[in-house]
Amino acid sequence: MNISVKSVLLVTIQLGAILAIFATGPLFASSPALLFLELLGGGVGLWALVAMRLTTFSVLPDVKRAGELTRRGPYRWIRHPMYLAVLLVTGALVLDQPTSLRMGIEVVLLIDILVKIGYEEALLLRHYPAYAAYRQATKRLLPYVY
Repeated sequence: MNISVKSVLLVTIQLGAILAIFATGPLFASSPALLFLELLGGGVGLWALVAMRLTTFSVLPDVKRAGELTRRGPYRWIRHPMYLAVLLVTGALVLDQPTSLRMGIEVVLLIDILVKIGYEEALLLRHYPAYAAYRQATKRLLPYVY
């Protein structure tokens, strides 16, 4: 796996935004509905991690040479369930304790993830011949929607 500066920058922004959201409010939502959303995000993230397996998993968008195109678990419906998980968890926390700062951080995180998805998908298209068909058959983040 060749690690690019762009990959490191995108991951650094993502991690910084997540940590900033965790540092500026409680780690668990107080609203039952938002706590459910937060736990749902955690569950989706764990499911995606198990489905991907460690041989393929990387926090960087760069493709591992020994990796494989994952189509099991939540990857049957969406191409980026781990990013969905991050947005569900952080979104629930921000909505539970909204401040201008936290909402701004969430917007930065969302933009970073969308840029990271575009970059990652370009790399996946070059690495996996079957990725184009997989991309046509699945949505990016929300099943049946986007």
